[in-house]
This record gives sequence, C-alpha cells and structure tokens, in this order.
Amino acid sequence: MELYLVVGAPGRAEEAAAIGRALCGAGLGARVAAAGEVPVDAVRLIRADDLCSALAGIAEGERARWLECTVVVNEARERVIDLCEEHGLLGAVECEDVSDWGAGPARLFVRKEVVERRGEWIAGAGARESDEYGLWSDPDAGSLAGSLARYLDHWRESDAELVISAEEAQRRKLPPVELRLRPGGTGLVRIPPAHSTGYYVVLGSAPGGAAAFLARPAPPDERRAEGLEQTARRMLQNPNGPELALAGGIERVRARPDAWSRSSTPTAC
Repeated sequence: MELYLVVGAPGRAEEAAAIGRALCGAGLGARVAAAGEVPVDAVRLIRADDLCSALAGIAEGERARWLECTVVVNEARERVIDLCEEHGLLGAVECEDVSDWGAGPARLFVRKEVVERRGEWIAGAGARESDEYGLWSDPDAGSLAGSLARYLDHWRESDAELVISAEEAQRRKLPPVELRLRPGGTGLVRIPPAHSTGYYVVLGSAPGGAAAFLARPAPPDERRAEGLEQTARRMLQNPNGPELALAGGIERVRARPDAWSRSSTPTAC
C-alpha cells in the first residue's frame, strides 16, 4: 500500500523523508507530496497544524472522502479526539521525534469500528476516547510505523466498496440507479441477487442475527411521501413512532454499525 506524506510548511521535507524511511521499513511505500498532488482516495499523513490550509485547497465535493483517508500527526493530546470527530479523520498519531516511528510503545488513535477485536485498546479518560475513536496498539507490530501499517491493512479491508451498477440494476428490471456501499465493520454480507429479487441489494448478518440492510425502489403507488412513510414503518415494525423525515437527492449515507441493536433493520427505499 502506498502512503503519501503531505509537506505543508517549508523546511519539513527532510523530516518527511526520515519518516518515509521508517514507514518503508514497515512495508508502507511512502511518497512525499504537496496536498493537492495526492489522489483523494489515497491515504495521507499530514501534520495537524497543516490540516486546515491543505483542506482549503481541496474541492468541496471531495473533502469528506479526503478527510476519511487522512491521518494527522502531532495534534495536542487534549484536542486530538475532538479533531478526529470534527473532521471524520482516519486516525491520528502521537510522536515527539522522527525516531519514534521505528520504536515502541506504538500507539495511535483509530476508528473503533475498523479494529474491533484486533490489537489492544489503551484505557484513556476524557478527550482520549469517544464513541468512534480510541487509543489503540498492535502488540505484534513492534513499532509505530508497524502499528500504522497494521491499522491501514484493517481499514482497507473494511473500506472495500460494494458497487451495484445502474447496468446491473437494469438487467434485474430495476430503475437504473447506482448504489455504492462500504459494509466493512458492520458484520453484514451480501445476499446473492438470485435470493433478493426486487431489491438492489440485501445485506444480512450471520445466522441468528437480526440486523439487515435492504434497498429497493418504491412501488409506484407508494412514491408519495405518505406512502413511503407507511412502507418504512411496516419494514421497521414501528407503526406509531415519531414522524419520519423524507429526504430527496441523497448522495451519501453513512450507517454506524455500533448504533444498531440486534433487532434493528436499517432500510433504504
């Protein structure tokens, strides 16, 4: 996997090159580049004090994905979790010196959903943990660079995208709409199309689990707002709950698996 080291302030190229050598030793190909030269889907390391200026040069429509692939370095300890939460970052690294990349103890702030049941969580208080982020280490990695490599491997696995193309939908006699999902971390797997007739995609949990995700076109007689709401209530088995909001023109939906109960069934119509 290739990793980009974003150089912001002048004079940091030498530091970035030294970090790059440590990362290469852990199996991470590292390339020094300016923020605007890094592909939006590529993982990048950037100093926290360079983050805002780099982000300002990224197209608005690409910023969310850019941040999802960003690991910040050297944010103040009391602010690091807030920064991760505020921007939806991939993670954060604490290190006082370049030499820390080749040494232990190797700890970094990561997304909890990515490394669940892997490595070790380090207990923290206050700003050092949140619902989505925590301080984590892989005891088998041996170094900070090695722990980062392990974390990025786990993230790539969970970030793998499931695409239902408009052409596939049309072949299955559905309106030609493209769906892109990243089910990593949810514990859900795709039910084969042969067993999900009438749906763009059906994701199900392991036998005995009740969680699922369903996406289907609304029937013609239910496309008005009141019809969609009644359909959603039936699917959620919640006939008398709070008012449901109808959203149109959705480009992106993120479902948090840690917020689901065993009886929940996220749906998309």
